[in-house]
Amino acid sequence: MTVKYNVRASIIDIRRHKPQATDRILVDSNVWYWYAYPNANQTFQPPQPYQFKEYPRYIAKAVMAKTSLFYCGLSLSEVGNLIESVERYIFDPTGGIRNKEYRHNLPAERQKVLKQL
Repeated sequence: MTVKYNVRASIIDIRRHKPQATDRILVDSNVWYWYAYPNANQTFQPPQPYQFKEYPRYIAKAVMAKTSLFYCGLSLSEVGNLIESVERYIFDPTGGIRNKEYRHNLPAERQKVLKQL
């Protein structure tokens, strides 16, 4: 059986949209990452200009406008994974330490990740 969704949402162009207090916006995990994580640009893969400039700029405007911002709970795990990867890279840019080793054997480093989350 086919599911019939009744979606009442719009995709907006954040370069042109002016956030309003009456807006309700579901924010993607990547946007939260670039807005809230101060080490986001210290990764092995440089950010695209829109990620580093447009995402934080738009969210800051939305916060100033008192726009209602929402997230999906699953997005937090995705953001956590991104943050953990960058923190591990900062700690060991050679890539010699694996994710689980970093997560379980280095409690001081794990605390840095938790603090960011």
